[in-house]
Formats: sequence, structure tokens, C-alpha cells
Amino acid sequence: MLGIKKISINYQDRPTGVGCSPQFGWILTSNKSNVFQTAFQLQLSEHLDFSFLAYDSLKVFQEESAHVFAPGFSPKPLTRYFVRVKVWDNYGEESSYSQPSSFVTSNLNKNWSAHFITAQGIGEENLSKGYYLRKEFIIKKPVKAAWALTTAQGLYEFYINGQKAGNDQFAPGWTSYKKRLLYEIRDIKHM
Repeated sequence: MLGIKKISINYQDRPTGVGCSPQFGWILTSNKSNVFQTAFQLQLSEHLDFSFLAYDSLKVFQEESAHVFAPGFSPKPLTRYFVRVKVWDNYGEESSYSQPSSFVTSNLNKNWSAHFITAQGIGEENLSKGYYLRKEFIIKKPVKAAWALTTAQGLYEFYINGQKAGNDQFAPGWTSYKKRLLYEIRDIKHM
């Protein structure tokens, strides 16, 4: 029986922060020997039930199951996409669709800018001893999706409702802050 064992997006399992040209890969399984893929169909959707497709490759006659791109796919920023694949093999067998995987796109805005939240005044940046910044708000409707994009010119820990978001230490990582800042995307819907 032909099947798909695992789907990867940019060599990762369910990544967040994926750029505008993700690449896909999958692992075939079969109870036969000397099996190789002869064709595949890749589908992307914002819905887990794939009721509306954001991308459908249709049947592509190709043996490669790694470094597969989705030509013409134009992702939206900060959106979760579900991915599924089905394949055909050299024995003429067609698999069913794989279990879906997913990825979340990045901000996709190369000119993203903002003012930093700070407790210091102008010219007092070197006097900083670290600060606790807090904002309260009320959500009045059910939450469909929620991501936090966080960064700092230094290290930080991010909490929601008193609970630390993620397991990272020393986030977001060091860079030359005047040239580049790393940012993290966290799925915080459950929080």
C-alpha cells in the first residue's frame, strides 16, 4: 500500500515564520520494494477540511519528493496553511491524501518598522536595567487565530496571562541591533 509518512515545509515539521516561497518534501511508504514516485499532487488550504484550496498543483509527473515548490502560490502574511499530498508510483498505484501538515507564514513585509516600547528617555538607553511592560485588554469575540510577533534590542521573556509563551531562553538571539533584529512568531491562541 502506497502512502505518505511525513510532510516537511522548509525541512521542518509545522514551522512558523515561513517566507513567500516555501518548499515542500515528503517521505513515501510502501509494502512493495523498489518503489519510486512517478507523480504527485500538492494542495494548500487555509481550512483543515480543504474545502477551499489556496493552491492545487494538479497531477505533476515528477519523481522528486524534496525541494518541491508551489509555482504561482502567493501566501498571505501571518496565515496558517494546511498541506496535503498524494502520489503515484512506478507500479501505477495511487495513494490517498496524506495526513495534513501545516505552516504559518511570516509577516512578509520586508520594510516592517515600529517604535520600541521603552521606559528610558532619549539619550538614556545605556542606563536601562530592564523593565516590566504590561498591557491589559479584553477580547469580546471568540478567537479564531492569534500570533505574537516579538523582538527586542536585547533579551526578553514574553508572558500572556502570567504564563510564559514558549520555552526559549535568551530570545530573540543576538545580532548587530543597528543592522538587523530577529523576531519570533508564536501561536498564542491557546493562551
